[in-house]
Amino acid sequence: MPGMFLLNVFHAVSSGSSGEVWIPILVVILVLLAIGLLGYCTLSKSKCTDHSRCTDQAVRPETLSQKAQSSMPCCVVLCVLFVDTGSALVSRPRRAMLAVLFAGLLMQTVIAAEDMFANEGDSVVLQCDVTYEPSKSLYWEIVQRHEGHNIQILIKDPDRGAYIPERRYQDRLSLVDGNNLQISNISRDDDSVSSRDPDVLGTYRCTQGRVGKEWTLGIRHRPDPPTEMRVYDIHPYSFEVSFTQGDDGGFNQTPYVRVRLAGGKERTFTDYTIQDGEVSFHIEDHIIHPNTSYSVCTGAVNSLGSSPRVWTTVTTDVLSSFNVSLRLVNEPYISHDPSADKNKNLLERVRHLTKNMVLVVWPGHRISPPEVLFFWPSDGEASSVIVDLRVTAGKRDVSRVKEALRAAVRNGRLSVYHVDSHYIRFDGGVPPVPVPQPTVDGLKTKEVVWISLACAALVVVTVVLVVWCIRCGRIGYKRLDPSNSSISNVPPPTSGYFESEDFKRLAEKVEEEKIVFVYGQSGSGKTEAVYKITESFQQKNTSHLTWFVGGTKDDQEGLSEASVVQDLQELAKELEQPWDRDSALADIVFDALVATEIEILLIFDDVQYLSVIPREFLTPHNAMKVIVTTRNSNLHVSGAGPFPSHSMRGFSNEEVIAFMNLTNTYTASEEESRLVELGKHFERLPLGLSLARSHLSAADTSVGRYLTDLRENLDGELDVQLSTPEQKVHKAVALSVNTRMGEMEAKMLQLSGFIMQNNIPIVVLKDAYKRQYGSEPNEDEFIKATKSLSLGKIQEDERSSIRGSIRTLNVHRQTQAALRHMLTETQTREMLEALIKACLVFFSKDTRGLQASFFNARLLPHVESALGQPMIAEIRQDPTFQPALARLYDVIASIYNQRQQPQKANDMTTRAKEICKEICPSTDEVLSWSADGSLCNELVEIGKTRYKNDIYAQQMHCPLLTYANVKVLRSDLHDSARPRLLRTMSKNAKELIPLRQQQRKELIKEGAAYAKDSIQKLFLVELVANVYLTSGQRVFCTADTERLECLENARKDFELSQRLSDQLAKDHDLFILNKMVCRRDGTLRLLQESVDKPPAQQKQDLRAAIEGYQELFQDSTEYYENGILKKTDQDDYHAMVCYQFMVQCYRKLIPLASTDEESQALIDHYNKSADNMVKFAEEYKGYDDEGRVVEVFKSLPDVYMMRGEFLVEMCEQGFKNGSVTAPLEDAKKWFSTVLNLKPTTIQQKARAHLGMANTYLLLYEKGNRKNGELVLDVEPLLNMKRRGKATNLFCAEKELETFMTIVGKLPANKNDLERAKRLNLRIDQHKGKVSVTTAPETHNGGPATRRTVETQMVTSV
Repeated sequence: MPGMFLLNVFHAVSSGSSGEVWIPILVVILVLLAIGLLGYCTLSKSKCTDHSRCTDQAVRPETLSQKAQSSMPCCVVLCVLFVDTGSALVSRPRRAMLAVLFAGLLMQTVIAAEDMFANEGDSVVLQCDVTYEPSKSLYWEIVQRHEGHNIQILIKDPDRGAYIPERRYQDRLSLVDGNNLQISNISRDDDSVSSRDPDVLGTYRCTQGRVGKEWTLGIRHRPDPPTEMRVYDIHPYSFEVSFTQGDDGGFNQTPYVRVRLAGGKERTFTDYTIQDGEVSFHIEDHIIHPNTSYSVCTGAVNSLGSSPRVWTTVTTDVLSSFNVSLRLVNEPYISHDPSADKNKNLLERVRHLTKNMVLVVWPGHRISPPEVLFFWPSDGEASSVIVDLRVTAGKRDVSRVKEALRAAVRNGRLSVYHVDSHYIRFDGGVPPVPVPQPTVDGLKTKEVVWISLACAALVVVTVVLVVWCIRCGRIGYKRLDPSNSSISNVPPPTSGYFESEDFKRLAEKVEEEKIVFVYGQSGSGKTEAVYKITESFQQKNTSHLTWFVGGTKDDQEGLSEASVVQDLQELAKELEQPWDRDSALADIVFDALVATEIEILLIFDDVQYLSVIPREFLTPHNAMKVIVTTRNSNLHVSGAGPFPSHSMRGFSNEEVIAFMNLTNTYTASEEESRLVELGKHFERLPLGLSLARSHLSAADTSVGRYLTDLRENLDGELDVQLSTPEQKVHKAVALSVNTRMGEMEAKMLQLSGFIMQNNIPIVVLKDAYKRQYGSEPNEDEFIKATKSLSLGKIQEDERSSIRGSIRTLNVHRQTQAALRHMLTETQTREMLEALIKACLVFFSKDTRGLQASFFNARLLPHVESALGQPMIAEIRQDPTFQPALARLYDVIASIYNQRQQPQKANDMTTRAKEICKEICPSTDEVLSWSADGSLCNELVEIGKTRYKNDIYAQQMHCPLLTYANVKVLRSDLHDSARPRLLRTMSKNAKELIPLRQQQRKELIKEGAAYAKDSIQKLFLVELVANVYLTSGQRVFCTADTERLECLENARKDFELSQRLSDQLAKDHDLFILNKMVCRRDGTLRLLQESVDKPPAQQKQDLRAAIEGYQELFQDSTEYYENGILKKTDQDDYHAMVCYQFMVQCYRKLIPLASTDEESQALIDHYNKSADNMVKFAEEYKGYDDEGRVVEVFKSLPDVYMMRGEFLVEMCEQGFKNGSVTAPLEDAKKWFSTVLNLKPTTIQQKARAHLGMANTYLLLYEKGNRKNGELVLDVEPLLNMKRRGKATNLFCAEKELETFMTIVGKLPANKNDLERAKRLNLRIDQHKGKVSVTTAPETHNGGPATRRTVETQMVTSV
């Protein structure tokens, strides 16, 4: 249309007279300018400049189409002008044609893109207004006007259906409601204007012959971190902070400054001013003190969340003093002593002067009124007096303060206060006069000196104690020895790593920068180069922490959030930090890393989306380096970028020859040319060349022959989604596996293709092969073949086993993909079935929280990866595998329950329940059956039918025993004199060897295992009972707001689980562990819930729970799990858990008691139960095959904590503690024990310090109580006889400071923080002159009756 329009204009010009030709030419120029203006508006449109208006659709800035429409009147005027001016040149019909054509051009021009906004991580739907024709292809594309072409991102083909040609959009695009485009998991790279990816920079539209509406997509996100932060104008009580705000992410952002004191106190400031784009804060608060260091962080918050914080440290100015002498006229001298009665009137006038000096002389400065020192007679001025004042200000401000005072005096601004403008002296020598010996509250100078020396000595002792606590690790984070400490999970590089020029440039970049992005296509050697850099980093820094974060379930997705959480949890455990809080995990780990005071290197491997990396780790820090490897060449300029980056481009021809000659010698020029040809074949990328080099070494063949074999293999069917280098690597892997590996080694390696690529336990691959193919594989031969062909890396993992280590395998993602690609569907199913069988053995339920949890944590991502394979849906239809899959889902759910992740647990239990209902549809009718046992008997009959071929049932004959299992068997078989059998099983537990058939037969003979006919009856009943038990236990890790609605479902689940177990015991005399555990950890725990219960009902339920636990403790029944004895009548763990729950019940009952006598009786019961709880917890230990203790109960610190906290609580409330004669001293012992235990976590240490603070405070208050009067001394150290009591107060304050130091950077329990505030308030009271009258004391130091408890607490707190 524009071409036809210009053709008509040309015709009109050529037919006019020469004198009038310029008129249409001018009109054409004006029209083209108007069209260009509209086009510019369309192309240069950016995100809203006023983001506050973007948040409301009603007040959003005008869209591009509205801008174009607002320009329409101007274009219409130009159109009319053109037609009118052309009337003399063009005939009427032609003028009409031109007007129509020009109007059409204008209409086409004003169709501008419509705005669409979405939040980062959400989904958005773009409407397609094109009338769809099923016989033609419909395209969704990105209009790239800056590049001059469009990118098709989704094609709806009549034959193929909808498919996505662009890999970056895989699994993110779909068509909804017809042909509307839905984009999921929106990122900032999808933004039409500000995307860093040039392939995405443009508008979205659908086309099918006709072009549809264009959409301009804007992405809102959390604010970017502030930049150019600076702290200035630092005074003793204030300072200024300024910075430039980052991108607000599309919403109003609120900047803030947070100031934190070393003791944990902090303030957040939100009052600010903005000038020239710089945000400024004036920081002044009561927590700001002179000569004190503070941590200052800046950030911003919008409706989507907070930006990464930027930290710095500031030290306030120290106070400094100077003396100044002023002369007051018309004020006669009386005496030099300001405190003399006869100087009373003069002193009042001088104080009035000093008070106003602050406002007149130093406005805006926080300076206290000067101190009045002495009065002196003025020489030659009988009616005048000289006043000596002491002015205190910041050391940096002293000169300015002096100059301001001098100017105020000279300018006469203080004349109104009778100050002589001609007299001012700074630090001038004042004539000495006899001064009486000073006293302090009646004490002579000599006495004050001795008291000062005593105070100084006490301070020195305190400093020594605090330093000792820090060095002993009792305060704050885990501090690694800066001289020789190391934590690492990074595998070593390949032996004889070849350092190319590409690698050397990367090493220099990492040395210079704090954060480096390493990008390159798959196989370019990114990860291996990082391994080598890590090795150099470790050698350079004797004390170091190097941590590798990697792993994915999807090749296209790259590093997943689940893998990041998993690896950060492992790091948190190494740093002795809380690891079970996903929401705060990144903050916890980051702050702990900063506190380690050693050199740190973190690696995030194969990152495709920047959002998976917590933003804290993308903020540069002095002691931390971060390396990010990625296949996305634009990742380093996204998010808060740009970041320093390096591109891995592969080897040069010379480096290819040198690399290949590391293991072989190729001297002939012909062979070297072949090596160059081989390098070209693999595009000179290290992965392909490593495979080639290893193959050539193993096969002893020529380079030419190897190239021929590769090219012959390439003639087969290829995956169209793979790039050419990836296809060649796949064929190289296939060639090595098929020609250089034995059948056993090849199948074991192929098994690794279906689980996570890192830290694959070889023992699992070995067991999977054995169960699927029937023969025992040679682990050493497998490792030798895998290493020699460069198909994987082998390393020792010492964290997955309590004693010793296990060997693990790391496989490159391309190698894994190639291994899967080699298999047919039948072979793929064989592999997954083998892995399921192995996982059933090694991935077991941990009912005791000990050894199994170590290995389960390692296996969890691998099991989830295997169960996430598409073929699993087909395997699930096979009845022989249904119970096995239900069991694996149940174990995963139990792990998530232990980790306090109820939503993930619910997803797994839902899948397990669905399978149970498929096995036995009656399971779904929970309320339709009663105690007649119909469901149990139905499951027994189904089990008998399925037993022979059922995978789960067969696995129950050869389970993996742990030290805890062997301990139970040891107590049962002790009288049978079976030491050899017990030693063998202990050794198997250590080396992760499943129970053998002969060993099981011996256990059956001794009555420690069920026989085959019993397994037939119980395996399905036990499975369903376990699934519903796990489902019910999810209620105990849900939030309080959700717990009420989950309680009813939990009751139903526990009821079904309990009835199945009871009926199995009643009808078939089979006692499964679930029968006891469901009651102990299920129904009786529900009775302790107080949600929506009146007090009377709470008391009744708690007493019923106590009776239930007493019955369970006395229960001598032997219980079995998976057919193996798991609980006997001499079970320390079971006894400890029963007493632990009884202790909890008694503690909840005490506040509900109606009389003091009832309360005291409950306290006595509590103390007896608590003593037994501690006894059994300390006795519970795991032993290896040599009789050494290898594990203890991991909750032992919590047991000690419960004991100490209860003693403190009862003393605080004034109750007697029965047989406990010195409860506060005992409480100190329990808390000290917690602090000295090695497996204590940082949270447990914090609680112990809080308990110690409370204990010391109670000891101090008990010592100061006389005749019901609590005497609170202002200066207890002045009386040396009361030194011990004052020390208790001092220790209480120090322990409380330690607690605040620890929780200052950790998410703390709300109740603990409130308790700490109350203790701090009580300590502050004792420092002041306050007297509190209370009831007469008991021997524990509390009020005598419960009625006075409220009075005591209110008065004290």
